[in-house]
Amino acid sequence: MFHETSLGDETIARLWAIDAELSAAVQASGCPRCGGRLDRADFPRKPRGVPEEAQRWFRRRFGLCCAREGCRRRRLPPSVRFVGRHVCVGVVVGIVSMAIHHAAWWGWMQRRQARRWRRWWRVVFGEGAIFASLRARSVGVLEAEALPEALFDAVAKGLSPEAGLVRVLSVVAGCPHGG
Repeated sequence: MFHETSLGDETIARLWAIDAELSAAVQASGCPRCGGRLDRADFPRKPRGVPEEAQRWFRRRFGLCCAREGCRRRRLPPSVRFVGRHVCVGVVVGIVSMAIHHAAWWGWMQRRQARRWRRWWRVVFGEGAIFASLRARSVGVLEAEALPEALFDAVAKGLSPEAGLVRVLSVVAGCPHGG
């Protein structure tokens, strides 16, 4: 089901709106170091793996910078459009990671990339605080070795592929959105 997700404008606009909300919440909290005002200081991105018509939604990553002279610390709000500090688009990472099991026609490079992202899911995400918290709240058994499929099954069961994708990316970003 996850691998059938399309990158329609409505889904991508929803991801952008969630990122904008996350950025606004972090901005409102102020600088964690000095308490100063945080100004917008977005990062340019060259989205990888995104169709040409959808790239406009991924050309900038929301970023913040302390306005207080002498501090000027940068702050990177959580994102459902991007995976951590990676330039890779979260939607692509999720779909590619799942697709390795559903598309025998994939070439060697795609399988290699999918394996790399599956390792990311299982090691980086699977050993992180967000996954530990999710596993503690989970009704069923949620193991890192079964990521990302297990995460999709746990948080997106019964949703359309697009709504499920939004929910999974929201969980990965550590925010309460989705569905």
